[in-house]
Amino acid sequence: MFAPLAFSHDGVLLASGDEEHLIRIWDLNTLKQKAVFKGHGSSISALAFHPRDNRLASAALADDAVFLWTLDGKFTPLKWHTNGVLTVAFSSNGAWLASAGWDKTIRVWNIEKPGDSYVLEGHTKAVNCVAFNNNGKRLVSASDDGTVRIWDTITRQELLQLDGGQESVLCVAFQPRSGHVLAAGGADRFLRLWNAATTSAVP
Repeated sequence: MFAPLAFSHDGVLLASGDEEHLIRIWDLNTLKQKAVFKGHGSSISALAFHPRDNRLASAALADDAVFLWTLDGKFTPLKWHTNGVLTVAFSSNGAWLASAGWDKTIRVWNIEKPGDSYVLEGHTKAVNCVAFNNNGKRLVSASDDGTVRIWDTITRQELLQLDGGQESVLCVAFQPRSGHVLAAGGADRFLRLWNAATTSAVP
């Protein structure tokens, strides 16, 4: 079992998750544990710090809620999934939080206006990873169904489906600065690159 990790936006804090359902916050200036968060009921599967403050999003393998924590150990549960959650990711401006997992859906949360949250559907198996591009207008997802899908966060529609190979696609990421390169890695041990603007494979 891997241990998810996440750095805070200023690089001062490191969050780690474990199989004991705990999240530990480490102060990198003192190299000491700052806090322990308890609330999840299963192994921690994903962590992501807000890009502009120290709020932390977390998910667990068998929990159907995403938790949004403050550093005092208090959390708000975001309940919308119907099964365990495998991945969480913030948009670059911190306004949106995407989560996905075993229920095959992607939930996109407006963390300041929950009523504006929405769901993206299309994958036929578990969604292992989600990531926003640099301006937050695109969201990419990777799934056990062997596809990588690009979604338009403005129209809230699927834009494109890419072939991620014959096996599960486990991770996906946009190049952070330009957002023009999309990378995906899968269980077949191949790394695939695409030009996100033209969707052509990068040789």
